[in-house]
Amino acid sequence: MGVTRTVVGCSLLAIATLITAPGQAVAQGTQIKPYMLIIFDTSGSMLYNSGTTWTYGDGSNDYWNGGATNCCKGDDTNGDTIPNDSRLYQAKEAIRLMVASSGDVTFGLMKFPQRWSATSSLDANPYFQNQSTSWTPDYLRYSGWTAGGAGYCSSSTISEFLVVPFSDESSNSVYTWVNHTEYTSAGNPKPGEYELRGVGTTPLAWTILRAEDYFAGTGLWNSSTGVIPTDPYRTCPRPYSTIILSDGEDACSGNAPAAVQSLYSVTYGGVTYHIHSYVIGFAFSSTTLNQMADYGDDGALNGTTPTAYRADNLEQLSAILAEIVEDSILVEICDGDDDDCDTIVDEGFTKYCDRHDVLGLGATTSVIRCDDPGETRCDGLDDNCNGAVDEGLLNDCGTCGALTEICNGIDDDCDTYIDEGDVCGVCVPTGEVCDNADNDCDTIVDNGLSRSCGTDVGDCESGMQTCAAGLWGACVGQVV
Repeated sequence: MGVTRTVVGCSLLAIATLITAPGQAVAQGTQIKPYMLIIFDTSGSMLYNSGTTWTYGDGSNDYWNGGATNCCKGDDTNGDTIPNDSRLYQAKEAIRLMVASSGDVTFGLMKFPQRWSATSSLDANPYFQNQSTSWTPDYLRYSGWTAGGAGYCSSSTISEFLVVPFSDESSNSVYTWVNHTEYTSAGNPKPGEYELRGVGTTPLAWTILRAEDYFAGTGLWNSSTGVIPTDPYRTCPRPYSTIILSDGEDACSGNAPAAVQSLYSVTYGGVTYHIHSYVIGFAFSSTTLNQMADYGDDGALNGTTPTAYRADNLEQLSAILAEIVEDSILVEICDGDDDDCDTIVDEGFTKYCDRHDVLGLGATTSVIRCDDPGETRCDGLDDNCNGAVDEGLLNDCGTCGALTEICNGIDDDCDTYIDEGDVCGVCVPTGEVCDNADNDCDTIVDNGLSRSCGTDVGDCESGMQTCAAGLWGACVGQVV
C-alpha cells in the first residue's frame, strides 16, 4: 500500500532523503517553485464574446499579405473599436498577465488536442474573414476537427495537446502561446511563436486524463518523461496543481468530474501525490464544473469546494488567477519543517532554547524553539539563548535576589542612598514617596504627595490624587 503525502511541510527526515536525479545536485537554499499546469479550452465556442455573439477571431492582430488583411482579430462586438471581446482573447490575456507577474510558480500548458500544420493550411472555422476579404474560413496551423470534419477528441501525438511541458524556462514558453502574435507581415510564422486558437470541440475529460498521465509518467509518458518520476523535489513534496479553464461541457462522451477525481491522486514508487485542480468556468457555470471543483481540492465530492470559479471578463479572471497563484506558493513558517522545500528549515525566524521547559515541550539547551520562553529564573544563565543573561530579573545592584539595606555605611541596595530607612536608628533623608514612611525625615509621613490622574483628551478633564498612609486616593475632580 502506498503512503499518502500532502503538501504541508517537509520533515527533517524527508530533507535528509531528498531524491536527486542523476547528475543533478540539490543546492541548499534553492527555491522550489510549485508546478502548475494550465489546461486551456481551445474549442470554437471560445470565439464567442462573454455572451453568445460570435467574434470570428481571437483579438490577435498580425499583418497579413503585406498588411492588406490581418490575422486574426475578429469583430468588435461592444462598440469600443477594439476587437478584443472574444472569450479566447480575454482568457489568453489573463494568462499572459499571470505568467508575466508570477515568478514564484513554474507553469506548463496543455490545450485540447488539435491537428497541427507548419504551413497554416488547416481550415480554422469559426475564424472568418480575417486573412481574406471574402466571407471564407481562415486557415491556421491548428484545427480541432478531423480532416473529415468530425470532432478531434483524442490524439496520440503529445505535442498536439501538451504544448509547454514543465522546465526551468517553461513559463517563458507559455507566454509565447498567449501574447496575441504569431505571424510576420508576410503571413509567415515567427520563429518560436505560437498561439492558442479556438478551433474544435471540447474533449475536456480526455485532456484532464492526459494531464494525469503526464504527472504520473504513464500512457504516452514513462518514468523517464513523466513529471513526478523525474522531479528531484517530489519527496519534499513540491506542490502540483492544474488550472482547468473551460467555457462548456465535455463534448466527447467523457466524464470530467471523474477525470478530476482520478487526477487528484497520482501514485509513483508506492507514494501517492496529490494534484490540486482549480476549476474556472469562463462565461459559463454548470453542475459538472462544480463537481470538478469539489473533487479538485481533496479528491472527494463532499462540498468542501461547492462551486467552481466563474469569470465573465478579463478583470474577474485575472483576480481569480491571482488568488490561485497566491494559494499555491510555498511559504516558510516556524514549525521545525522545511515548508518552502528549499532544504533549509525555518529560515528567517529567530529561534530559542528553553532551559527550564517553560513552553511545555521539554527542556532543551538547543536553539530549536519557535516561541520565546522568556527569562524566568535569575540564575546566571541565558535560559532562552537570546544572548542575554537574566534580563529583566536582576536587582539594582545587577545581581539576583532581594536587596536589604543594613547599617554599615554602604549603599547595600544600590539606590544611591546609604543606611536609609532608619536602619541605624537615625533617619537618613531621601525623597518622599507614597509608602507610609517618613522618607525625608521631617516627622510627617507621605506629606505633600499628590499627582495628576485621568486625561484631558476630548471632553475629559483630569483630576488629582493625594497619598495617605502609603496609598493613592481617589481621582478627585476628573470628568470622564
